[in-house]
Amino acid sequence: MASQMPYQQTISNNYLNKSKTIKAYTAFELETKIRDQQNIWAQQEAKQRERDHINDLKGKAIYMDESIKKLIDSYKNILNNSSQAKKTFNWNSLKDSSTYEEFVFVREVPIKDKYFDKFSVPQKTFLEKIFEFIKKLFNIQKQTFLDIPKNERIFLEDKATKAFNKDMADFEKEKQYAFNYYNQERSEFEEKKLNYNKSIEKWKSDYLSGKTEAVEKFLTMILSLIHLPESIENNFELSYDEDSKTLIIYFDLPSIYDIIQNSGYKYVASKKTIEPIAMKPKELESFYNETIYQLTLFIINEIFTNDYSQNIQCVAFNGWIHSIDKSTGNNFDACIISVLVDEATFKNLNLSQVDPKECLRGLKAISAPSLATLTPVKPILNLNRSDSRFIESKDILDTLDEETNLIDMPWEDFEYLVRELFAKIFSQDGAEVKITQASKDGGVDAVAFDPDPIRGGKFVIQAKRYSKVVPVSAARDLYGTMINEGASKGILVTTSHFGPDTYNFTKDKPISLIDGSNLLYMLNEHGYKTKISI
Repeated sequence: MASQMPYQQTISNNYLNKSKTIKAYTAFELETKIRDQQNIWAQQEAKQRERDHINDLKGKAIYMDESIKKLIDSYKNILNNSSQAKKTFNWNSLKDSSTYEEFVFVREVPIKDKYFDKFSVPQKTFLEKIFEFIKKLFNIQKQTFLDIPKNERIFLEDKATKAFNKDMADFEKEKQYAFNYYNQERSEFEEKKLNYNKSIEKWKSDYLSGKTEAVEKFLTMILSLIHLPESIENNFELSYDEDSKTLIIYFDLPSIYDIIQNSGYKYVASKKTIEPIAMKPKELESFYNETIYQLTLFIINEIFTNDYSQNIQCVAFNGWIHSIDKSTGNNFDACIISVLVDEATFKNLNLSQVDPKECLRGLKAISAPSLATLTPVKPILNLNRSDSRFIESKDILDTLDEETNLIDMPWEDFEYLVRELFAKIFSQDGAEVKITQASKDGGVDAVAFDPDPIRGGKFVIQAKRYSKVVPVSAARDLYGTMINEGASKGILVTTSHFGPDTYNFTKDKPISLIDGSNLLYMLNEHGYKTKISI
């Protein structure tokens, strides 16, 4: 019978979840067997880790593929989340319904018995009276009521009571102070809450009355709460015109480079990697176009359905992108889709069945044939009457006569005259003209807002009361101002005339030049006879 092996050791591999007891006749043999077993396990572990890694990659690829397909579906179903039923907003949800916490004074209340213990006031007990001998029997050392003279007992009681009364008085004083402070803070809380809730009621009242600021604030809140697919940022600006009940929304659209570029993910066995499945150019272009068409209709629908007070009769949607021109590398901003639609027309649409592109075509939206080209278009409506530079005008035309020489007129009055003249011209078509604060800085002197969806827009007007030829720099300044103001046209008016350089500069730009003779002709057409004598 073989002798028992004197050496043994149990080893394990946590990753493989294996263990084994190694036995040997010598320490050297044991060490060799352990090393050999560990090498075998190391090879097995490496292979298992590789298999597990591949399985992990395959699982991850499946997860990534499913996730991006869900995301693509959320893009394709933007419009399906729309409801065309009017939604009455719960204003009470905005109110502060919180309550102020109850008063709690955390300091411990003084207890009289503790003061008697503190000053060693003996306690007169029934047992001490009847069974005095029990004290001796159990060797009780504490003084009893009968162990000290009556006067000393009264003295200790009085001392303990005074200390208790003093601390109790301090306690009540501090409690009252804390309670007064609590009431003050509670009153401030209730007043702030009351004022806040009143502001909500005021906002609601103003919204129901159709006041500009309240309507803009309400719809800004509503649109800020909508859920959009990933990579579509919910950035926008609103401008409401109370008179025409028109809401203009400037919405920041994603460019084609900002949305999903891949249609899925796959595991590539030969490379042991996960690789994206890129959309083909035509597929990506179609996907982008469909996304923007749906988004445009979705935002318009959100406005009409949530404006339950029906302040909005017309919505002008201008979709803007902020991207990079791949040919130059420079940043650029452009409106790529614009549509103007009234509520009566929009509510007759069945958004669950429309083809978004054909629907917008029927609404006469303006855009390039393919939005993916990021081709700029002119917004149909782009008004902003809240310019802080606007001031009240004054009448100058009625002061004119045949002896009035415009060249001698103060330059501020000349600007007023030009504004007043164009106000008469534009008002024939329902437009409005405002004059800006006089600054003599080459900026805007007057602004015309024409609501016509075809020929209208924002016009900037500059008046130059010159006696010499107007330099080309004036036209260049006007063109720069047009770009900064987002204007569709510029008008340069002067009492003198323009040179060839100015006409060459403006020939391919939306700028009208009105010299002195044409200005006199326009004035005469409206019944004002005057002169320009240089």
